[in-house]
Amino acid sequence: MSEMGAPIDLYPIMTNQTSKMQLCMQYGFRNVIAKRRVYMPDEFVLTTICIELSLPYGTPLRYQDLWRLEKLQIPEYPLRNHFTFGLEDDATCLDGLQFATQLKELSIVNHEMDKSELTVLQHLTNLEILKLKGISLEVFRMKNIQNWKPIGHLLQLKELHLVDCQLEDLAFLPKSMSQLEHLNLQHNHITNLIGLIDNPAIQYCQLDVRNNPLNANDLPWQLECLKMRKVEVLY
Repeated sequence: MSEMGAPIDLYPIMTNQTSKMQLCMQYGFRNVIAKRRVYMPDEFVLTTICIELSLPYGTPLRYQDLWRLEKLQIPEYPLRNHFTFGLEDDATCLDGLQFATQLKELSIVNHEMDKSELTVLQHLTNLEILKLKGISLEVFRMKNIQNWKPIGHLLQLKELHLVDCQLEDLAFLPKSMSQLEHLNLQHNHITNLIGLIDNPAIQYCQLDVRNNPLNANDLPWQLECLKMRKVEVLY
């Protein structure tokens, strides 16, 4: 064990400030970093958080502030220039948000994400409501998000909204979402519901798959399977 009480073999991964902060939180040293300033490279995300927390203009965001955050809505940035996207570092970056460990509701609307995609979400394990609408990767929404697996860590979700996110495969959905009450998958590219039928967590909930190109031949028996698990399907 190290002087901090953390296993020695963890030190090789402490290669950057983010890793160090995560280890401090994991091993009970929150007081060490509570008053330190949070590094958030995306000014729009940072400003949105400061407004939600009612912090005075110009006040630096500190970890102890971020730990108070329970609800956050990141709306579409109206001045975002989609024609120059990719040339001016216009992608949304969520780095820093992983330290909002008390966050229970998060909504992000119409944002192109940076290369790290949604990996930050896997640390927000207290999330109960996650709403992602119009989320894509890079210029002109020509690429969809490749890695949805971070959502698999969010086992406390009661509502999951993945709307207009170019989804095709649903295998990434966690199989231990025992609290799930509502799953909204409207306006995607879903052709069948096999990924939901194979997921034991999809039961006793409402499922909305309207405005998807569902295969009409497979739909009847798939709906019957979900009905047997007390799933109310809107299609």
